[in-house]
Amino acid sequence: MPIRNAARLLDALKDDRDISIEGERIRLLRLAFDASLSSFAGRQRLYEQFYTGDPMRTQALFYRSYDTDAHIARIHAMLDELEAR
Repeated sequence: MPIRNAARLLDALKDDRDISIEGERIRLLRLAFDASLSSFAGRQRLYEQFYTGDPMRTQALFYRSYDTDAHIARIHAMLDELEAR
């Protein structure tokens, strides 16, 4: 199905207009099912989620690797300045 036909069908579905070619409507709905609810869609989502590794482990590594020394030094300098007053 050409892309422009899919766009026309989506516009018709969105506006609740009558679609003259029922076969195209069925093909579009099957495509939507395959892309969102089928086992293929589930495998694709899992592949994209875990492509770079476990998301929780990646977040933990980013958190632990962040350089906090400059921020801690700034806080200590501010506290020393307040004590000096």
